Amino acid sequence: MHSVKKIVIIDDEKDLCLLLQTYCKKNNYQVHISHSLSDGLEILNCIIPNVVFIDNNLPDGEGWSKIKDIQVQHPKCIIFFISAYNCANQPIIINNNCIILEKPISIFEIEKHLQHFFKLEQMIF
Repeated sequence: MHSVKKIVIIDDEKDLCLLLQTYCKKNNYQVHISHSLSDGLEILNCIIPNVVFIDNNLPDGEGWSKIKDIQVQHPKCIIFFISAYNCANQPIIINNNCIILEKPISIFEIEKHLQHFFKLEQMIF
């Protein structure tokens, strides 16, 4: 039996959060949403997420500054760093579990990455 995948979305754009939440719940993921960096980090202290979507420009700080902390706290977690300021039109892989996605994001692209990571996770663990 597979455990429920937990996803944390940290983004102040409510429409984007709703879009991601709808997609994730449709795919049987447990979703936690925060519209601020501080609240999002509190959620991360309470649960062990499989995936984090984190925006850079948040009302109370920059998501980029917390990526390494999240990776240390949750080394198996996949991080989708969402930014409107990426120069490339394709996702950039920072390392094996952190990807930069440029806004506007594509649900198709997210789905492709999630399926890839979860297949790898099943093979490794």
